[in-house]
Amino acid sequence: MIKNDKVTLIDEFCPECGSKLRTNAKYCGNCGVKIDQVKKFKEKKISPKKIQMEDKIKSELEKEYAQKIKILTKEFTEKIKKEKEKIKKNSPLFNERQYKILIGALFITIIVLVGFFIGKMYKII
Repeated sequence: MIKNDKVTLIDEFCPECGSKLRTNAKYCGNCGVKIDQVKKFKEKKISPKKIQMEDKIKSELEKEYAQKIKILTKEFTEKIKKEKEKIKKNSPLFNERQYKILIGALFITIIVLVGFFIGKMYKII
């Protein structure tokens, strides 16, 4: 509700249990507490300039938090990269099984190449 360039908020909820009240209710329909008319229609007046200022502050805080989150995310990713590099430096390039497979593949390749060249020498192939 707007009155004289002021925003008026009317509290239409029970001060005891928080349930919504019927218009002009004298007692709360939920908990039965007597509603003081002064409490029921307590008005808060807020100027539109104050609302604009609060919105501006809120948006500035959101931007600031977004920047902080971005910085923290970047720092965290850099730490993860450094940890991965440490792990790579401290661990062997291949594990034992991979070495055995590599040596076997090299051995088979050498045998095939030697057989190929021997066949060429004697013109078998």
